[in-house]
Amino acid sequence: MKRFSRSPAAYAAALALLLYACAEQDPLVAPADDLLWHVPADTAYVIHNRAPLPAAFTEKWLRITGDLLGWYRELLAREMGAAHDGDAVRLLALADALLEELEPNMSPSGLDRLGLRADGRAVVFADGLLPGGRHEIADRERVWSFIERLEQRLAAGAERRRFGAVEYLRVPFGAVTFLLGIPEQELVWALVRREDETARLPLLFGDAQPPVSLAGTGAFGELLAREGFPGFGDGYVDLRRLFVAARTSAPPGQGGAIADPACSALAERLLEGVPRLVFGTTAVSGTRFSSRMLIETDAVVGERLAGLAHPVRGLGESDDALFAFGMGVEIPRLRGGLRELLRYLAAAGGDCPAVNSAAIDRTLPQLEVALGPMTAMFKGMYLELLELEMPPGGEAPAPVSFRAVAEVDDPRGVFAMAGLLNPSLAQLEVPTDGTPTPVPADLLPAAAPPLAVAIRDRSLALGAGPDGARLAGELVAAEPLDPPPLLVASYDVARFTRLMGALSSDYVAAIAAQRGQDPSELMADLEASRRMYAAYDRASLTVTAGRRGLQVDQTIRLK
Repeated sequence: MKRFSRSPAAYAAALALLLYACAEQDPLVAPADDLLWHVPADTAYVIHNRAPLPAAFTEKWLRITGDLLGWYRELLAREMGAAHDGDAVRLLALADALLEELEPNMSPSGLDRLGLRADGRAVVFADGLLPGGRHEIADRERVWSFIERLEQRLAAGAERRRFGAVEYLRVPFGAVTFLLGIPEQELVWALVRREDETARLPLLFGDAQPPVSLAGTGAFGELLAREGFPGFGDGYVDLRRLFVAARTSAPPGQGGAIADPACSALAERLLEGVPRLVFGTTAVSGTRFSSRMLIETDAVVGERLAGLAHPVRGLGESDDALFAFGMGVEIPRLRGGLRELLRYLAAAGGDCPAVNSAAIDRTLPQLEVALGPMTAMFKGMYLELLELEMPPGGEAPAPVSFRAVAEVDDPRGVFAMAGLLNPSLAQLEVPTDGTPTPVPADLLPAAAPPLAVAIRDRSLALGAGPDGARLAGELVAAEPLDPPPLLVASYDVARFTRLMGALSSDYVAAIAAQRGQDPSELMADLEASRRMYAAYDRASLTVTAGRRGLQVDQTIRLK
């Protein structure tokens, strides 16, 4: 299993998301945006909850999260055991103390015992580069008791201070400091640079507000209206501002390429074409959660991305496969776009030490080979895995029923290439009107399931399993979506969870050996994954492109 990054930025991001997750809400009335008065209008990123979530979803999501907190603590313990930096250990200890408090209280009533609210509004945002947040609470005294217990667990790693009437907790981590306090009925926290700490206190725990706030501009409300977001868990990352914040926050002499004037100018020019990520929740019920992310681009980049899509039969239409994946891409256009980008980098970034023009010159011919005429004949593919067999021994799971389609310039010729494996396959007569043709069993490997092939227009379809002919025939008869997606993926989480439980110990041990991992550790991770996904039914993802940019839609269905 891939180990977590041990960088302070990764720890800070994980802590920010954890604090934000405690603010899942379920108010009866959608409140105003008054939390946004504390958010600077030029923030590099913001996530805001302001509208109601269904109570059934909130309770279910808290229960799902609560089931995993013990596993998260095990991962933190591994990281603390491997960490040698004192600041990193202190931050991990803070996260572990927070998880220990939350683990038995991940329900609306449990959060109430801590003084927190399952129906509270929340906002997480950047002031400069580092995150901070404000969360509505239910009971100030209970939350302060919660903070005192965190302080006790950190021992000498934390200290109390006061700003005006507000007592707050201060935990230093090298060049940054974590601040946590309760002005009025809000839990306020922030990671701040040591040199900015004094200046930030009035904004965090006093009555001061940014000179220009996000609420004052009305920009966030306009964003929600334009994207059709109901108003919970929505936000954006301004890539240009994030880059500037990272550049200005870098210590002198330690910024690397990001601080180099030529590299900085090149990055800013590139970010003009991809300025921002916008994300939000599009729909929520007790059993469904749908979200969207838009990678905003200028119109020229957006049109080029949209021009990459190629229609693929069946892509994006399945809702019952164990696993489905497909993509449709015009390879010549992709090759041309990559070639143009590389040439631009070589020309515009010649003075940037991070741009190796000689390496780019060597890459261009390799690009022509990798995405040359042979590759360009493939326009797209789609695969649906319908059934999977779990052998009782240590062998890998094997597919027993699937269907797949390839969109190619010459489907008959591509099928004839199978003759390289078995010359008899090249002699198999397959009509081009979509009629499925069974492949004789003696032409297939002994362990292979029954197979049928069908060809129509530029589509070459395969169907495997007892009903392979019908599967292949239905696939070549399907009409592509309009507009066509670039990529689609979906999987039946509930069935995968059951299959995960059927993996043999020999197979798990073999995988652990390949990874150099303790088999018991891998088994524990698999069991935690089973618990994590026990309440999930199905997940799907679709990527499309248009004038506004690249759009990623995701839906998670719960049981």
